[in-house]
Parts: sequence; structure tokens; C-alpha cells
Amino acid sequence: MAVIDVQVHAYERNHPGRPWAGQLHGPASATGGEMVAAMDAVGVDAAIIVSTFNLYRYDPSYALEVYAKYPERFRVVKPIDPADPAVDDVLADWAKTEGAVGVRLMLREEQISDPTPSRTQASWTPTSDFTSRPGEQAAGCIMTTSRRIRASCGQLFNRP
Repeated sequence: MAVIDVQVHAYERNHPGRPWAGQLHGPASATGGEMVAAMDAVGVDAAIIVSTFNLYRYDPSYALEVYAKYPERFRVVKPIDPADPAVDDVLADWAKTEGAVGVRLMLREEQISDPTPSRTQASWTPTSDFTSRPGEQAAGCIMTTSRRIRASCGQLFNRP
């Protein structure tokens, strides 16, 4: 049976080419190569990268770079803002993205109180809610449009 870590974060050191938007409490970097080495050291076969909102906000480009370099090892979850007026387009574009398997809804208390407006209910299905830090909630979601991802993590990586 494949061992799959369902939430890892990959990120580069803070640098001018991809500056961090916030601060991090952890290692100075967790690059794709560093993640693969760490996974190999503990017997993890594959992982779902959740793009690091604290550093990159809604930009999943680094996570997608890691996926492109190690497509057999990673899939990607992108943070989205459900209060964004263009959220339907964001979801539709993300559903077409190679390696994308879901979204993380960033629910900010100052933005919205109901994360399920009718216009987006057909695009995503919440799978869990949790508080990640004061004033911020996030919900893990699996996309249900275009890709119909209702499979086990092993099936996401074509593994038993």
C-alpha cells in the first residue's frame, strides 16, 4: 500500500524573485527536492502540496513548479478566496490545471460568514473545517467539477 501524506507545504527561501507575503514559523525552506528527500527518509511515496498561503497568498506557482519537476510524487491544492467576485473563473481555471486536485478555502471573518454561496456550491464540496490561526478559518475541499475527484489518494497517483 502506498503511503501518501495529504498535506505538505513546499516553499523556497524568501528572495526577490518570489518574495514572501508573510512570515513563517519553520525551516527557512522546504523546496521540492528537500521534500522528496524528507519523504524518502521516512517512507512516504507521494504527497499533496497545499500551497503555502502565509507565504504566497493565492499564488500556487511554486507548488506547481514542484509538481512539474516531480509529477509522480506530488499533487497540488491551491488556496482560493470564496469572496472573490471571480471565484467561479478561478475554480474553472484551476480544474483544468495539470496536477490540481483541490482547493483550500480561505475564509476570513472580515469577508464572509457563509462559505457556501449558491453560485459556487456546484464547484466545490467542503470536506472539513478547522481554525488555522486566530481570525482565519480554512476548509479543505475536493473539486467535483471537470475532474470528478472522489477517489482515494492512491487513485490520485494511480496507485493501489
